[in-house]
Amino acid sequence: MMKRRDFVKSLPILAVAPAILSHVQIEKVHVIAIGTAASRLIAQNSDVLKIDSITLITDTMPQGAKNHCHWIQYTPLASAYEVFDGRRFLKREIPKQLELSDQVKQRLDNLKGRIILVAALGRFTGTFMYSPIRNYLDSKGLKSEGLCSLPFAFEGSFWREASVQVANSPQGDQSILDFEQLRSRIGNLSIRSAFRKADDWVLEELRRKLG
Repeated sequence: MMKRRDFVKSLPILAVAPAILSHVQIEKVHVIAIGTAASRLIAQNSDVLKIDSITLITDTMPQGAKNHCHWIQYTPLASAYEVFDGRRFLKREIPKQLELSDQVKQRLDNLKGRIILVAALGRFTGTFMYSPIRNYLDSKGLKSEGLCSLPFAFEGSFWREASVQVANSPQGDQSILDFEQLRSRIGNLSIRSAFRKADDWVLEELRRKLG
């Protein structure tokens, strides 16, 4: 049992402790998934990831997304497509710097803490929205980290080359996962197995970043 004089000596410490604890703030972690593949992966695993907020930027709300996932709809402009036989196809060309919508800017402005961008490079949104978002965050003095993946070679030479170009541009703190390395390590895989292994790799790296 604590003696009276020892308890009295501890009173100043007990009085100061709440003041010290009030200044210790745990940094919040925000993840922004850019594009269909990244949004789907993060949405499906949102319940098991230690994240304070999740933002999904893609054309449709992914199946399995939870209520705490904030979805911002983004669809490439009509000028990004070409029409053939009544069907639309994305052009094989790199567009000019894309403008962020007010909705995206407002969302980014409200994020305080650690920001991790997850982008599956290899399709329009993930490939071409990644740099504008990072540049906007930099302009606001908000530090961000990138977790990007390069597509398999079988997904098309244009998207492979465009993704490499984006990944090679100066983007500060970022991790690049080249899916072709999976094939060199594991060997030839079926398409389904290849994408499943790729998703596992991205999740493993994201968990490593989260600690």
